[in-house]
Amino acid sequence: MLGVNTDASLEMVQKRCAAEGITWANIHDGKEKKIARGWGVSGYPSAWLIDRDGVIRKCFLGIDEKELDAAVEQLMKGTAVPAPKEPVKDAPAPQAAAAVKDAPVSFAAPVQLKAGEKLLGENRYFPSPTFRDMNGDGLKDIVVGDLPGRLTVALRQAGSGPISFGAETKLQASDGKDIDFHNW
Repeated sequence: MLGVNTDASLEMVQKRCAAEGITWANIHDGKEKKIARGWGVSGYPSAWLIDRDGVIRKCFLGIDEKELDAAVEQLMKGTAVPAPKEPVKDAPAPQAAAAVKDAPVSFAAPVQLKAGEKLLGENRYFPSPTFRDMNGDGLKDIVVGDLPGRLTVALRQAGSGPISFGAETKLQASDGKDIDFHNW
């Protein structure tokens, strides 16, 4: 396991690793964030599950720790990593890749997700999405946090057509007040 950390300084990386009990190797990406830019990171946290042959097996944008742990465990056992639940997290399954070992692996073209008529996270500072069923309808909605601490949700629209999401709205507590962490 290798971490690539985009905190502002190496000192901040070291403090975070100590505070969170992170024991695996971590690289500080520096001010230019060449690694994050090179991998097309669009939100934090992001993760890629890569097998010992260097093949990307699964991509995560917003990390569901149980899903990540299960995928790593299956990969370590040499069994198939489960198929993604959401197309936006698509990655080739190990058995399919093994069956065509010498064939190039291809991915669907990237898409920019829309929430209503706007791009998801538009005009936000480091939008970081994760997928959760927020309204109990069995569909994974998108919750977006950003660096200043704002939280929004875009509810997935039901239907058999392409996946679509409603406009982003502020995430609210049970008392109806907006949830905002005020990081700044």
